[in-house]
Amino acid sequence: MLFLNKYNGLIKKTLLTHKLIPLSGLLALIISAWFSVGFHHPDEHVQIIEFANYKLGFNKISDLPWEYLAKIRSGFQVLVAFLFIKLCWFIGFENPFVIEFILRLSIGIAVWLLLYKFCNLVLKNYKHKQSGILLIFLAFLLWFQPYLNVRFSSENLSSLLFLFSLYKLLKSNFNPNKTLAFALGVILMLSFFTRFQMAFAILGLLTWLVANKKVSRNTCIFFLFGALVSLFLNLIIDYWLYRQWVFSPFNYFKENIVNGQAASKFGTEPWYYYFTTFINIGFIPISIVLLILLIVGIYKHPKSLFVLIFLCFLIPHITTSHKEMRFLFPVSFIFILIVCNGFDGIYAAIKEKKWLKWVLKLLIVLNTCVLLFRVFAPAHDNLLHMSYINFHKKSLGNIFSIKESAFNENDLKFNFYKPKYFSEIVLPDTNSLLFYLNTTKSNKSFLVYKASKLKFNLKNKSVKRIYCTFPNWVLRFNFFNWQSRANIVSIFQVTDSIKAK
Repeated sequence: MLFLNKYNGLIKKTLLTHKLIPLSGLLALIISAWFSVGFHHPDEHVQIIEFANYKLGFNKISDLPWEYLAKIRSGFQVLVAFLFIKLCWFIGFENPFVIEFILRLSIGIAVWLLLYKFCNLVLKNYKHKQSGILLIFLAFLLWFQPYLNVRFSSENLSSLLFLFSLYKLLKSNFNPNKTLAFALGVILMLSFFTRFQMAFAILGLLTWLVANKKVSRNTCIFFLFGALVSLFLNLIIDYWLYRQWVFSPFNYFKENIVNGQAASKFGTEPWYYYFTTFINIGFIPISIVLLILLIVGIYKHPKSLFVLIFLCFLIPHITTSHKEMRFLFPVSFIFILIVCNGFDGIYAAIKEKKWLKWVLKLLIVLNTCVLLFRVFAPAHDNLLHMSYINFHKKSLGNIFSIKESAFNENDLKFNFYKPKYFSEIVLPDTNSLLFYLNTTKSNKSFLVYKASKLKFNLKNKSVKRIYCTFPNWVLRFNFFNWQSRANIVSIFQVTDSIKAK
């Protein structure tokens, strides 16, 4: 009887863990969706949202980055953004930051649901229940997972489509019916058109299926038919985006591989870049432990489907000269699956070690600290002043900026964030600002300025800072003159000093 009570208690504890961790991950995801203002990389915005903004009629071609004229971006994800923004406008949401929050939340919940189902599907494959708990923890609460899962980036959407197809294949035991085989062909091709590099992951999947004779001839035929239908649809979507017939994957290959645009514009990195960068930004010692378990997982299961997909995706990225860590984001969950396979393979040998319990506790505490920072931090803090303008546009009068629009960053234009029917005056220098303020009839104006304090005097004017990227208590401390190197944007209210008195 004591054994049965102990066994039932273990089952209840395991079930509670399998529910509590995903729910905690969902909470972290919702928080990250709200606070993660902006983008991880500009491409996430300028090549998707701004392209959609052009089709909505609020951008000119000259406002778009060079990728539009080169016609190297597929129109599929742009169309998704276009329709989503139209839907939000129809419902009544006009604030672009609210729209992007809903967009992040929507894709985040879709990823969360898929990961929840995927984890439950593969749990039975582990020898030790601790490996399953680790999988659930890493999938939902590894410090960068909630942040990455709410990105409306090509990396995240292509991964979502690919993982959904992989999940359906695994669930059908690699024996999909005709309808599912057709649908998988459509979805995998959409994954490719969302991010062309997904061809390597798809190649790994198809190679494993053929090598292990997992699919029938009829399945292949319907799968191919679905892929061709998807290809045709994407050609039409690209025509909608560029107003002419193009094949964007070929244009991408020609510009970035043949002509070397990516390498010449954005630099090159050595072959080991991904390993050293992951160790550095993955937060030591968490990154080192994950990398060791990855190697063990590959060594223990070299013929695994997940290993083949991961290596087929990783190796071409290693051999390509231009590298960015975000290029590997689409296989982050595949990475986690291999890590957990590695842990499962060595758990029997280390479970009695006294240090294991303390190491795991330390890693969990460190991960929690970094996770809390990541979910509450903005993705791109240079956009926070744009958010302030949108949420306070009714109380703001004339907006001035010097040399560059408040909605620009370097050569990139973020016109989507401009409130509709909103006036902004961009002046060439401070003298023009002084002249304009002295001649304008408005008693109250607002200046967007890239510093915490004005570096010039506004004679006969009362100046009050009403917004800054950092709160006042942080600005009081300027150790080692960090403010001169930080990206700080302030908004100043300017009024006539006589009337202010």
